[in-house]
Amino acid sequence: MSRNPVKALARTLLPAESPTGTAVRKIALRQGWICGNPHQQGYLRYIAAVEPYVFYPPLKTSHIEEIPLFSVIIACFNTPDRYLQPLLDSLHSQSFTDWEVIVVDASTDEDASARILARSRDDDRCVYVRADKNRGVLDGTNHGLQHARGKYVVFVGQCDTLSLHALNEMAIAIEDNPSIDILYSDEDQLSEDGRTRQTPVFKPAWSPHLFFHFNYTNHLSVIRRELVEAVDGIRPSFTGAWDYDLLLRIHGLNREIRVHHIPKVLYHSRMVHDSPGRSADAVESGRVAVNEYMACVGLEGGGVENIAGHPGWYRPHPRRKAAVDVVIWVSDNPRLNSHYARLLESRTESSWAVPRFICAESQTSAKDILRTVSETFILIRQPVLPTYLWWLDELVGATALPGTAMVAPLITSLTGETVVCAGMVRDPAKPTSELMRLYKGALTNSDSEDIIGPASISRTVDGLSTAVLVSRGPIADIDTVLAGEYVDGSSVDGLLAVWANVECRVLPLPDRDGALNANIAIGEGETVLRCASKGGEL
Repeated sequence: MSRNPVKALARTLLPAESPTGTAVRKIALRQGWICGNPHQQGYLRYIAAVEPYVFYPPLKTSHIEEIPLFSVIIACFNTPDRYLQPLLDSLHSQSFTDWEVIVVDASTDEDASARILARSRDDDRCVYVRADKNRGVLDGTNHGLQHARGKYVVFVGQCDTLSLHALNEMAIAIEDNPSIDILYSDEDQLSEDGRTRQTPVFKPAWSPHLFFHFNYTNHLSVIRRELVEAVDGIRPSFTGAWDYDLLLRIHGLNREIRVHHIPKVLYHSRMVHDSPGRSADAVESGRVAVNEYMACVGLEGGGVENIAGHPGWYRPHPRRKAAVDVVIWVSDNPRLNSHYARLLESRTESSWAVPRFICAESQTSAKDILRTVSETFILIRQPVLPTYLWWLDELVGATALPGTAMVAPLITSLTGETVVCAGMVRDPAKPTSELMRLYKGALTNSDSEDIIGPASISRTVDGLSTAVLVSRGPIADIDTVLAGEYVDGSSVDGLLAVWANVECRVLPLPDRDGALNANIAIGEGETVLRCASKGGEL
């Protein structure tokens, strides 16, 4: 029997999945009678205890030549006043004042148009643009872009709102570094009635490998206007994925794109039931956009697939033709190295990468081999087995992504139940801190519960384990790589990434015998079989 009979009775009479149960739960959350899941509880504490102190004071502006810094584009389509008014209020109340807003009205409802026009007249920085209702909202948005004068363009959804400090935080970042091309922030969701903030998305710094999977930058996106014009604006045919398509085409330009992340929640996306973002057409549009980006930057490949259960998330498969030396040094025992090499070769099929498996007998031998390997090589220092045969083509293909220096797979326990290594990161609040293993010990099937997203998605990281390391070029300090447990990205010319398309599972091959059996590990006060341990040895 439940320890709380009142809760047990409520769950029986008002199931969470029922409309009545959902409505009652919203009221209870709003009134503070219940606290929601642990992540929501933590976020409410963050909003109360941290957020009030993170925003900078308002930046003073000079209005040089009366050209605003930001042009905010809002595309409206029969927008209800209960959505439009909070959005415009959040703009009118911005602590930074050097902006204009272009309200593009593509409404088919004349009453709605009249309301939008009336609301737009509340501030002389608002420009009302009547779009051709027969050409759609996105085409109208392009029409609105023609009226934009700002140095940067800001796209805002018609039902969403901005933090009152949003544009000020963006302006300060630009003042500190005028060369920034694209800025984005953290975001959360606003309940349909606008009273509850929930489901925060705390994003990493710019990670092109993660962006290759889905549009994680999303909101709040602030883009240099000349870049939007350079790719001819929005493509209306990409309904539901137009922002992803726009950013991918900008990143495909033949120039360096400087991206900056502001780790503050500056955007509140309202939960609206008829949003087109997850429709089948939107998902397909995003997949096409990723395919086109791959072609634009010269990536060959095995296509782009949708990730089941995550609409709008993709798994691209870039490929690269290359001769690859696979250098194996998992032990000082030559017989064990040869045995593992045969196992690995039997689990390898490739049509793009041409492998040559080479066993090293010692650290000195490994160093000599690494001095003579081909341009692309793989160093394996811990015995692991990939979960499928095409792992080599995947990992080598990932090194073809622009700016990528080294890649490693996602490494899990022998059973695949827990993460052993998904890359290494540094605490951003402590720039000189040691690298830490991301997701170490986490369950691989609990993706949706982790506040930083799933381990099964590729990402740019600060460091890589040397358990399995793929390099497109020579390593400057071979001694450090062979002697250490990881490669620090600060000493590498290029990006490091975990390419989670490839999962390799730890293979606890018994090597030396001793007072403790080689199949047994000691951890946290108990002895366990190595195949059952959570942490592994990587």
